[in-house]
Amino acid sequence: MDSEQDVRTILDRLNTAVLTCDEQNRVMTMNPAGESMFGISARQAFERPLSALIPAESGSLLRPVDKARSTQQPVTAHDVCLNI
Repeated sequence: MDSEQDVRTILDRLNTAVLTCDEQNRVMTMNPAGESMFGISARQAFERPLSALIPAESGSLLRPVDKARSTQQPVTAHDVCLNI
């Protein structure tokens, strides 16, 4: 098994939603926990704006993503926790 496949296997088994986005905050990948959390398949989410998955009243959740991008740190470094 190669390292990319190992990472995919680990992400697929997590109970925590994991999404990756490109520079325009479009969803590139989503694990099964993310599919469950957002109610959309990874295939349907592919290249959709992250903002399309987050309700308007929760728009402030995008600020940590922007901050993480500008500081080149993971979002988790900014104490983001989403309880649904």
